[in-house]
Amino acid sequence: MPVDDFGGVFQYQAIIGRLSLTNGFRVEDHSLFKKTVTPRSSAAYLLRQGSGDFGATKLKFNFGLAFKEPNLVQLFSPDPFFLGNPHLRPERNRSFDFGVEQRLLNDHAKVEINWFDNRFRDLVESETTDPQTFASTFINVNAAKANGAEVVVDTAPVSGLKLRASYTYLNSLVTRSSSSPVSEFGVGHTLFRRPRHSGSLGAIWNWKRLTASSMFMYVGSREDSDFAGLVPPLTSDPSFTRLDTAWAYHISKNFTYTGAITNVLDRSYMEALGFPALPIEFRMGGRFAF
Repeated sequence: MPVDDFGGVFQYQAIIGRLSLTNGFRVEDHSLFKKTVTPRSSAAYLLRQGSGDFGATKLKFNFGLAFKEPNLVQLFSPDPFFLGNPHLRPERNRSFDFGVEQRLLNDHAKVEINWFDNRFRDLVESETTDPQTFASTFINVNAAKANGAEVVVDTAPVSGLKLRASYTYLNSLVTRSSSSPVSEFGVGHTLFRRPRHSGSLGAIWNWKRLTASSMFMYVGSREDSDFAGLVPPLTSDPSFTRLDTAWAYHISKNFTYTGAITNVLDRSYMEALGFPALPIEFRMGGRFAF
């Protein structure tokens, strides 16, 4: 069955004094799901100018609608383990966030505090239909929400060194569903694999020809499913931490030696049930520029 998809974007930007505006919309014309218009709007207002220990203050606001059609596997797959569902509806999302950005210490530090609220309709998820054979198909979760807050701190304490710390609190909930209340997609359940608490610490260091970076992240426990009817069932992923590091050394104008170590502490964890993460991994290479 042929599927045609056409999209177009219009965007308008303006600066009016201390106010910056970005407005636009996207038009999607899908042969199965017809025409959809998704507007988006952003605004930033410089509430306070200045430098010093307590510098500029900026207010930020974003609003938008989104549309995502199911892919061909979700719609038409003949595989009984991932059976397609041609009756799927496209995913839709309404997002809203606002925040404040404060610069400090002569622009050597910046603090951002953001609040966000997302409302979802018809999220596409995979649901087990037969625990004995592991057969599954794709369904729409009728309605869900995800809201919370984020704090980000950036600082440059000395020349060449940048540090960043972030923390996110997320509250998600299925608010309307055609699935049974005891199902993992039933009303009252949290959204799959979305941790309530997460955060990171990162550093970037530039010294002569060397650029080095590291990232330590924490991901809290989150709801999941073994989809197999185990007794007792597995219903969550435990929290985990991971440390990554990378570097680039500019040997000459045209050649850079690069390297990276993922999962430096060799942690054992699963980002999703049944999919263990790789142990410590090392990669290196070179990049030529002409």
